[in-house]
Amino acid sequence: ERRLIEVLDRVEVRGPGDVVRMLPALPPDPFSTRELAALLGCSVLLAQRTAYSLRGWESSRRRASGDARRCTDNASKLVAGT
Repeated sequence: ERRLIEVLDRVEVRGPGDVVRMLPALPPDPFSTRELAALLGCSVLLAQRTAYSLRGWESSRRRASGDARRCTDNASKLVAGT
């Protein structure tokens, strides 16, 4: 059985930029979720979920800005996991 015992901190995340700022320095080129997992020290499954979320936020941001071709942050560098 798992139970929450204590809340140590609260972090509000409003978009991919907030999450990317919490990540370690990301490679300048596209990278796999396997590489992301190694950088984060987490499972590939968690890295895949992180990448999926960031890509979804990035797609929404680009649609909202009206420019589906422009990608301006590190979240756009995430590629489907291997």
